[in-house]
Amino acid sequence: MRKHRLTKAYRSLASEAMDAVQVESKPWTKAIITLVYFFKTKRNRDDDNLAGWMKAGRDGLADAGIVNDDADFTYDPAPRWEVDKTCPRVEITITDQHPHPHPRKRATS
Repeated sequence: MRKHRLTKAYRSLASEAMDAVQVESKPWTKAIITLVYFFKTKRNRDDDNLAGWMKAGRDGLADAGIVNDDADFTYDPAPRWEVDKTCPRVEITITDQHPHPHPRKRATS
């Protein structure tokens, strides 16, 4: 039961963080996620698990409406990890895979 509560809280935090950014052009049709995990120690990590740890976060980002479904996210490049002994964290960058062109102003005469 504890894991369920933590997963739900993580999903909610991801949604709230996305809402705080106030992206105007959402929902995007596809989005690219870049993940960098910062751990306290240099211990070797299983790269396959890094993307899996973001599952609840992806759900939360979809809940916030950045994309219509969490399947609309892709990872590029693959998630990676670094060491920061004083401030462990996850840095997430989300990019619109198909940016919308800005409307052009018509010239008037």
